[in-house]
Amino acid sequence: MENECSGAVSLGRVSRAGILAVLGISLSLGLTACNWKLGLESGTASPVSPAQGQVTGSVPPTTSESASIPSGGHTAGLAVVKWVTQVLNEDYAKACQSSAAVAPPEAGEPAKICASDGDAVNAMKQLHDSWAKPGIPLPPEVNVEVEDVDVQGDSASVPDTSIKIGDKTLRDLELIGSSGDTSSFTLTLKVKKKEDVWYVSDMNIHI
Repeated sequence: MENECSGAVSLGRVSRAGILAVLGISLSLGLTACNWKLGLESGTASPVSPAQGQVTGSVPPTTSESASIPSGGHTAGLAVVKWVTQVLNEDYAKACQSSAAVAPPEAGEPAKICASDGDAVNAMKQLHDSWAKPGIPLPPEVNVEVEDVDVQGDSASVPDTSIKIGDKTLRDLELIGSSGDTSSFTLTLKVKKKEDVWYVSDMNIHI
């Protein structure tokens, strides 16, 4: 696993092991800190906007016709609600298409990025496994809630401690079954605005 604890990882170039597989290994073995980034950043930021408040919501099922249509939100918080719900519901194609909407040109076409056997979808499957734990209700049985969105112009960040599935945060779910020192672990979703619509674009993991 050479050089797996440094650098930026594009959505189109995620390790085939899946960054969450690396995350799980690191948590269980108590390895030294490293930074992971699932990068799809593009564009420039505008002047700072006010932080957005709590967002709660559910996402309708995806049809074959809508699977290739990016599903963003009119706020950064709503974009996160939709994206997390899609990952939890194993709607990886829809979640990936949304992230691909803000991918830089060099990442390739959305159809290539979001191939069902591709690295991006495999990474989202790893995310699902880190959040969907036995005995914990998932959407649509419970809603996804988002608080404390840090908006900076056309970019925003949302830590896993601000995203709740029912009465548990994503951080709570990620650490179920982990061992060792997890005090330095953080996961933050990055959100980008494009043509007045917000999309989840990146995921920063610090171990």
